[in-house]
Amino acid sequence: MNYFMSDLFGASNAYFAMKDRMGIRNNDNLYILGNILDGNERAPENSLIILDDIIKHENIHLILGNHEYAHVMLYISVLNNDEENIHKWKDYLNFEGMYLYNYMENNLSAKEKKTYMDFLIQCEMSEITKIGDKYFYMVHSCPAFCIDENEWQFNVVENPLNIYEDYYREIISDPFIRGQELKIEKKDLFLLTGHTTTREFFENNYGLDVQCYKGFDGTKKEKIIKCGNNFCINCGCKGSSLGRIDNGWQSNLACVGIDAAGYFVEYLL
Repeated sequence: MNYFMSDLFGASNAYFAMKDRMGIRNNDNLYILGNILDGNERAPENSLIILDDIIKHENIHLILGNHEYAHVMLYISVLNNDEENIHKWKDYLNFEGMYLYNYMENNLSAKEKKTYMDFLIQCEMSEITKIGDKYFYMVHSCPAFCIDENEWQFNVVENPLNIYEDYYREIISDPFIRGQELKIEKKDLFLLTGHTTTREFFENNYGLDVQCYKGFDGTKKEKIIKCGNNFCINCGCKGSSLGRIDNGWQSNLACVGIDAAGYFVEYLL
């Protein structure tokens, strides 16, 4: 079985609870579509607890999100004494990301920090896996068509998703896909992303066929959206506020399971 989560934002307790609920075994694959870091200002170290578990398991695959990407770019900028980019990436991480940055600066040795950063640097920014006769392409935010590699990297972690868009051209133009020379028909290619919360799609009245789940108390709970061949799986999980009600919405953590027979979804809340 293949499992997919996204945007954990330092919610380590929720992460391990979901792993236990799904019964993920060593012969399964778990793909995390970015943003495990930050989002937990009360306990920034919890992001590293999730990262430790990923490092420890070869069957867990982390795709970089915009927060991991920013931490990596800041780390590289510091190593290169590049003051302009140090300020740029600190500004990008401010205010949420600086809790973890300061925690690592004040509590980790240079060797410990290097171990984490070296791991993140070698993580992919996109990935594709074949399940049955279907292909599932993963990026954090949105597929992009760019010649410049740096521009492509930033776009795939930062650009907002259009849930109705057909991203076939962008996906097959990915250098990683071109390198594999895969012949994929449009109908057999599926996209999984995080980044944009599903709440944003519901609130902006995108005319979606699916409706958000409402509890008996009227609370709206975020759920994944599948529109055509596009999956958006960021349901608003955040370490410092998971389960908190905000303007009638309660954040959630979703895990999508996919095998050759189809897909199913589990929610933590």
